[in-house]
Amino acid sequence: MNPWSLGIKNSSGTMATGTYNQAIYAPKTTTSSAKTTTPRNSSNSANSNSSFSTQGMDRGATPFITTLSEDLPPVQFAPSALQTDLRDIIQRSLPGRDKITVAVNGDVVTLRGEVASAKERSFVERLLRLEPGVRNLDNKLTVAGAASQ
Repeated sequence: MNPWSLGIKNSSGTMATGTYNQAIYAPKTTTSSAKTTTPRNSSNSANSNSSFSTQGMDRGATPFITTLSEDLPPVQFAPSALQTDLRDIIQRSLPGRDKITVAVNGDVVTLRGEVASAKERSFVERLLRLEPGVRNLDNKLTVAGAASQ
């Protein structure tokens, strides 16, 4: 019986009953004659010869480390190509939004123009932040009919 289902009606309409501290799965015990690891301390009661146990295993030492290679420089995108790509994304996602302009200066993308709602303003920003090559985005879009944000 799953202890998390206690008090919930089962398919027959009765309340599920049972006790805690009962396994909700059947553990599989394997026997091995080879000892794969030595316990951290000798007072460990787990017998690694009769069943699998991770008790006492040293998890402090990492077998490998992943780092970025210094041989590979970061990818640089051409500002004009990035600007064109971002304009195309806006046109595909929000047809008829010719009032939004995109300017790329170094690694900063600046959005200017007018959108219909604050939700649309946030949508455009989040959409363009997903594009490779956009590292910093300055959202200067204003909402139509509202004070500038």
